[in-house]
Amino acid sequence: METERMTKIELKSKFTELAFNVMTMMVVGKRYCGGDVGDDEEAKNFWQVFRDAVDLSGSTNIGDCLPFFQWMDMLGVEKKMVGMMAKIDKFL
Repeated sequence: METERMTKIELKSKFTELAFNVMTMMVVGKRYCGGDVGDDEEAKNFWQVFRDAVDLSGSTNIGDCLPFFQWMDMLGVEKKMVGMMAKIDKFL
């Protein structure tokens, strides 16, 4: 009698790729994740912009908490956001 072996299958990365591909297909009309993308320069640029957006979304902007500091942009968050939006506009 053969014993059945249960093995773990890693699906988290596949579902992540699927979710990102569905989102990017809806917004941009292209896939930027997965095996067939490979070394595509546009995909690399997309992921760099995505990482920058995630970093900025988690950063603190003092001007949001204390509006009288907003004009100074002490941490450079506003400048980074404007630069990132210019890169995003290239994709869209």
